[in-house]
Amino acid sequence: MGFDFSYRLSETLEQIENFPASFQLLYQNRRCAVLKQFPYKVFYVFEESQPDVLVFAILHDKRHPDMWKSRKA
Repeated sequence: MGFDFSYRLSETLEQIENFPASFQLLYQNRRCAVLKQFPYKVFYVFEESQPDVLVFAILHDKRHPDMWKSRKA
């Protein structure tokens, strides 16, 4: 199961890297991608004017939905 989680996380991070604007926009430039097969979300910052993507949280779905807001991005 650990290998599957690692694979799905890598897959999601690669998708974010290749298509950062394609995931759900939450607030301003903060976005969220959902892992396949696992109840986790990857929260990241992406600005169209800059090529960098900053992942600032990977949280389980059962956490409070606003938990990501307390993270510095």
